[in-house]
Amino acid sequence: MVPKWPLRVNASIFCYPPFSSKITPGHPVRLARRFRYDTPSSSPETAHDGLPPPNMNESLPRVFRESLGSDVFMTKPIVGGPVTPQLATTQWFTSYVSWPGTLFVDKTKYIELLDQSGVYSNMFLRPRRFGKSTFLNMLCAYYDVATAAEFNDIFGGLYISKNPTEFRGRHLVLKLDLSSIETTIDISQSRASFNLYINTTLDAFLYKYRSFLGGYKPGDILYPEDGSGSLRKTLVLVKKFGHSMFVGIDEYDAPANNVVFDGSSPETNLIRIAKVNAIENFFKQNLFAIFKEAVGDGPIGCVSKYLLTGVLPAFRSGMSPLTATNIISGSPKYHGICGFTEKQVETITRAYLDQSSGDLNKDSSSQDQSSLEQDTSGTCWAMKRYYNGYSFTTLGDEERLYNPLLVHYYLSTIKEGEVVANPEESPAVHTVNLLKSIADTGRFSSGDIVDLMMTGSLLATGSVQKEFGFIDVMQQAGKDRNATLSLLFHLGVLTHAGKPGQLRIPNEVMKMNVLNRIHKYICAHEHIQNKIAPANTSLRNGSIEPFAELLQQFLAGRTVRSLRSSNEAVLQGVVEILLDPPRTRVPELYLVMDGKKQKGDGRYAFPDIFVVGDDNSESAVVLELKDIRLSGLWNGAQGGRTKWTNPSYKELEALAEKVSVMNEASMNKMRYMYWSDRDNRYTSTTVGKMRKDALAQVKRYVKVIKKGRAEKFEDSGVRDPRVIVKRTHGTLFSFVLMAVGGRRILYEAGNAEKTEFSYSCTLI
Repeated sequence: MVPKWPLRVNASIFCYPPFSSKITPGHPVRLARRFRYDTPSSSPETAHDGLPPPNMNESLPRVFRESLGSDVFMTKPIVGGPVTPQLATTQWFTSYVSWPGTLFVDKTKYIELLDQSGVYSNMFLRPRRFGKSTFLNMLCAYYDVATAAEFNDIFGGLYISKNPTEFRGRHLVLKLDLSSIETTIDISQSRASFNLYINTTLDAFLYKYRSFLGGYKPGDILYPEDGSGSLRKTLVLVKKFGHSMFVGIDEYDAPANNVVFDGSSPETNLIRIAKVNAIENFFKQNLFAIFKEAVGDGPIGCVSKYLLTGVLPAFRSGMSPLTATNIISGSPKYHGICGFTEKQVETITRAYLDQSSGDLNKDSSSQDQSSLEQDTSGTCWAMKRYYNGYSFTTLGDEERLYNPLLVHYYLSTIKEGEVVANPEESPAVHTVNLLKSIADTGRFSSGDIVDLMMTGSLLATGSVQKEFGFIDVMQQAGKDRNATLSLLFHLGVLTHAGKPGQLRIPNEVMKMNVLNRIHKYICAHEHIQNKIAPANTSLRNGSIEPFAELLQQFLAGRTVRSLRSSNEAVLQGVVEILLDPPRTRVPELYLVMDGKKQKGDGRYAFPDIFVVGDDNSESAVVLELKDIRLSGLWNGAQGGRTKWTNPSYKELEALAEKVSVMNEASMNKMRYMYWSDRDNRYTSTTVGKMRKDALAQVKRYVKVIKKGRAEKFEDSGVRDPRVIVKRTHGTLFSFVLMAVGGRRILYEAGNAEKTEFSYSCTLI
């Protein structure tokens, strides 16, 4: 029976057998909507699978791709009823662009950019699960000579359909996925796995392109015990018949990554180093060296386009054949190859949550649209906190990108009404082991990670390393500052911050990994470890004083010079470090303060930190943070001025000493100068007035949080998708924490409020 869905090219046309270990003769690969056989000369009469020929006159469903803006498209049927919006969760490009209802981002404009160089040999690096495989599969579909006749079926309506390059449908395509090769046991078994995988893939390649290659049978070309020999002979054959190739190698660094980041103890390093060295040398000699030769003009020089994807530039060290490839990952020109922009996420979210978006004839009411807008706004807010923030260009001035896998995961989970936890296949799978390797002392230590969390960014001693060896990774990770920061960058824990060499944590998911490592470091210090648990318990029981004392003690070691750049973001970073367990903190809680108002008119508010209940508590805490900088106090003390002057180090030092012994009554009377965005000028107030205003503000937050979740557009309450609200009795505590000059912590406490709800965090 001829299937009607999916309509387009089966994944196996890329010569990578995804569903079985081997594609054998007798099971020909069929292509395209019209089910044309995989070679120009094939016909129903010459089919080898014994099936009756498909009815070419049979009426098959057709689709078109509707632009939703921001390069986002939705596939819809030309005839038939509405479809349910769904996400492009498969990496197989030809499947999701052809399946009705699928929402996807058009990345085909990058084909045109790549093809500006007729011949290329490139490497593209991104953190795990960032969409590299999907992009590579798109290139395979575009260049493949076997699917040239289906170009409009596959790419119709997309950018490249209006701007095709001369290389469209011009190449034989070979795609390899090195993560399919087992390397975690020993080198002899790795060699056997390599031989099996390479021969299986070449078997499919030779059968698919048999009419282009003189009808050679795989048995005439392949060496079962020598995958590299099979590859070389296949390339000779392609060269002999005058064809050119596109070769895509996905996860090129996977063979060594799984060994390097296996989480084993440092005592096993010598064993792992020997194993990684063997793997590295094997793949360089038996795979990468062959393709380096194939992109030249020699006997196997038939590869005109060569693209490798991966996470680390580690196979490129020394005399590696990969040094001939051009790393394009940091180029602004290619920044958006993988990842979603904020506008694209908003467009996908709105269409996915809109039940009428698949119906061309349905008009939604204004009330439905208002609710949809609120659902979209809240969902996008959470995803921006969790998954946004990546910038891969040196200056970090390109639009920040979201991790596509996590966006899809989040949207599909909330639409099913389930709790959003960290995905099982986390992009941070290697990150945890790297963070564990960072020592508590040394040239790069856990103390540096604490500074990163407090200040929001770190300065590398040099630029991010563009190439290194896996042995370097194992010997320097967690010890050498620049090597460790470079690794954290490539793994996605850090990203460019906007200045050369400056790196920052991109989002909440990665911040949680960093916080978990910091927590272990902080708890190892005797003067703090015995105070963290009691201080957090007291905080949840309604007493702020122990936590305030802990915070003041933590800040005591900072220098006056570093306090010159202190701000509320730094204070928030410190507070988040000390909250235990880290998973219970929700920075910038998303509230609907007044459901009757519109956005920009006081509708929304974002309390600094919301501490949800843990396993042993139904209470929650709202924290409002204020940072009183020494420079602001110094300027305020100059009397009635509106012009800002930068005080000297000695003046700040003297003021810091004064603040450290001053009583609260005197501190409340101190004047403080700050920049007012509302008035667009410097203005001044008193410390006491700021405390009073902050307490009034946090009480307003509590009043709204007590209402529970804002379900409807006109409701006030908690709208944050990161927070689970359950109807059960609980208690809300509210506090103001004010850091004065980094030397003193003042606090105010609101009234304990009984609620009909309890609160917990979704990401656990």
